[in-house]
Amino acid sequence: MDKFIKGTTKSKKLNFVKNPAAKYTLIINSEWIYPGYHAGIAIEPAKLSTTLNFVETANPSNILLSIKSDKVKGTSGKNDFVMEYGRIASAYESTGKLLGKELK
Repeated sequence: MDKFIKGTTKSKKLNFVKNPAAKYTLIINSEWIYPGYHAGIAIEPAKLSTTLNFVETANPSNILLSIKSDKVKGTSGKNDFVMEYGRIASAYESTGKLLGKELK
């Protein structure tokens, strides 16, 4: 979640926080995750497909906005990119960046 939030703040001044009392909640449904690989000189970034649902916290069945992302690639070259959790976190960060661009 922290990497996703980090990605959203790079693209736009959005205020995503972990707060159960917030009026609205973002639910991230991860539908497909490809972890990629790091095999020395051969590197494949992780890819992630999600549905992002903005809902009312008090009534989560009320979906206010739904955005789909398909096979968003993470970035390479980060210190934690060698392990799969770093590559997958990077794909969540890239998804956050795309969301920031969508909410212009």
